[in-house]
Amino acid sequence: MESDIDEQDLGVSDFIAPPARRNVDRKVIARITDPPGPLPSGYQLPFFAPFCYSPYGTSLLAQRSRYLRDQVKRADPRTLAHCAARVAQMIDSHVAPDFLNSDVAMIPVPRCIPCNPRNPISAPVAITRALRAGGLGGFIWPAVRRWRAVPKSAWSRPGSRPEFLDHYTSLELLDHEAPAARFLLIDDFITRGRTILAAAALLYQAIPRAHIRAFALIRTEGLALDIFAITTPTIGIVRYLGGDAFRSP
Repeated sequence: MESDIDEQDLGVSDFIAPPARRNVDRKVIARITDPPGPLPSGYQLPFFAPFCYSPYGTSLLAQRSRYLRDQVKRADPRTLAHCAARVAQMIDSHVAPDFLNSDVAMIPVPRCIPCNPRNPISAPVAITRALRAGGLGGFIWPAVRRWRAVPKSAWSRPGSRPEFLDHYTSLELLDHEAPAARFLLIDDFITRGRTILAAAALLYQAIPRAHIRAFALIRTEGLALDIFAITTPTIGIVRYLGGDAFRSP
């Protein structure tokens, strides 16, 4: 599959890393006990993230990754079409098998505020549509809604960002008649994984036997000093431990 988009403009052409996997420190897990919550202790949500960006890196590559971040946040159609084409190439290469099969219902994760009728198209919705237009996934099922606003994590200081339960209690399921048994939550970014895990918890409570996975277009590398690649197809896990979300890698 080829694209007529100049990849160099997006800064993702020559920096491709192999799929990454990493386990959470088991000693850390052993020290955490879960209070009662909407998910069983140790619940695991698999996710696939094809790209990453560095919030603080100073290299040219990190700067390009932030340019990609900004274009995605704006839901730039050209950028999202290009990214969807790159994801299709990854799927064709069996990088993330079964994540975007034709029997998967794709659910856009809502933004941090209730939907604005004047601007109903969020970045996750635009990403979901771009993936579908690229022949990926099954159908779009916009069944998760944010009924109460939560503070935007990117604008919050560390330690004051919304907790997992803040996200969970601000979401609701609009349709309890599940049209499929396999679901893929679609988000623009994954940092710690609280938002996407809260959406998974909502589905888990309503449809306990559902097969739930997640897709985040960009994985945030906030703890690393810099990044070595922007195109980094990564399969990871968000775990529910101690009443919170823990992403790996």
